[in-house]
Amino acid sequence: MALTKVTSGVRTIGSSEVVTASIADDAVTLAKMAPGTDGNLITYDASGNPAAVATGSSGQVLTSQGAGAAPVFAAAVGGLEVYAGGNVFEGTTTISRATFTNVAMTETADSGSAYDGTTFTVPSGKGGVYQLLAYVAASYTGIGNDGEAEYIRFLKGGSTALATNGNLRSTTTERYGAISTDFIGTLSAGDTIVVQAMFNDADASGSAAIYYAGFSAIKVA
Repeated sequence: MALTKVTSGVRTIGSSEVVTASIADDAVTLAKMAPGTDGNLITYDASGNPAAVATGSSGQVLTSQGAGAAPVFAAAVGGLEVYAGGNVFEGTTTISRATFTNVAMTETADSGSAYDGTTFTVPSGKGGVYQLLAYVAASYTGIGNDGEAEYIRFLKGGSTALATNGNLRSTTTERYGAISTDFIGTLSAGDTIVVQAMFNDADASGSAAIYYAGFSAIKVA
């Protein structure tokens, strides 16, 4: 059979004229591929045919959907996100006897302007499971060295107490007292959390002075 040489233009090749064995390894360049969409990835669908994974949004990660389905770009899950952190050392705040006092701290972490040093507000779209940690230590040295009891809690929404913890002493000769608490649970966007403490001296002669304190809010799921 005579062959016709093509000297210009593009000749359409029949489906049976070029088979896989006729193409050398690494012979097809990117320039020979059909144009696609910026950010798309090539995959295979459930039938084994080439398919495109649609471009995701900034910050999303490629996520498997299991056998029989193409992967997709989706928000990362399961990672820890620190939304608030604070501490204070040798502060000037006092804690009233028999009254829970808001504990103000210096910010050490604040994602999305969620923490003002006293109140943590769950950011919009960031509801989920959070771990809250807090500790407070205070000095009774200025009011008689007669520490009797320490209490700490998280106050949600200005009215709901979470993870209240207390320490009532058998003796009342303590110069310093310390207490901590933690909470793991679901918080909704817009929920507010405040760390509160109450330190009691035996003779009710005054208010204990905060020596150091800390707080963190971490989104775990």
